[in-house]
Amino acid sequence: DLSALNSLDMGSGIEYIGDLSFAYCKKLPTLNMPNNEIEIALGSFLGCSLLTNITLPPSLYSPSNCSYLFQNCTSLSSVTIPTGWTILPDGMFFGCTSLSSVTLPNSIQRIDAVAFKNCCNLANLNLPQNLIEIRPRAFENCTGFTSIELPRSLTKIKSRAFSGCTNLRNITFYDNLTMMQSNIFENCPNLTVSVYYNSMALDYAQNKNINCLIRYRLNPAENSGITFDRTNNSISN
Repeated sequence: DLSALNSLDMGSGIEYIGDLSFAYCKKLPTLNMPNNEIEIALGSFLGCSLLTNITLPPSLYSPSNCSYLFQNCTSLSSVTIPTGWTILPDGMFFGCTSLSSVTLPNSIQRIDAVAFKNCCNLANLNLPQNLIEIRPRAFENCTGFTSIELPRSLTKIKSRAFSGCTNLRNITFYDNLTMMQSNIFENCPNLTVSVYYNSMALDYAQNKNINCLIRYRLNPAENSGITFDRTNNSISN
């Protein structure tokens, strides 16, 4: 029984931490991980409710196995993801209700299902510039969000990715999207989306009766444009 564990300093040489190894160690406030190559399995620190800050080692092997790694670590406030990671696994920070600062490297190409679900204190997040896909419910109930700019690289947004983001007011799209699944913005009552004319995002927003700011390209090579506010019938550069 590790439930009373209150410190953990992993020395070099540790190569594998198995499924749920330190789950529900509710008295563990800090975590020092080795810099050698290490593999961490599903839910290893799930429910460690006193953990506050995490810097994951760049040598962490196969992050795809880290699903639900910090689920319900309700005191976790700050996280830095190592450069070189290409995916953020399923449910990695699901239910981390104090999480307010996340640093994601530009190497991240995919944010998996429910990765940040119920992270209600996460108000600002710079999405990686090479992000290609956001999977289902990745940011569901992130009620701290008010404004998001999606990267130009993004091509796929899966179902309910931002559902329940009730304070989300502005989100900016570019025109490289090839897939937008159902109910992405379900229960986002105050939302206005900034989209390009003749784009998938515009069609989606109009079909869902979401208010739009429509951008018209003046010089496609430079990605410049003008904005038409449908609510005020006004145009701006």
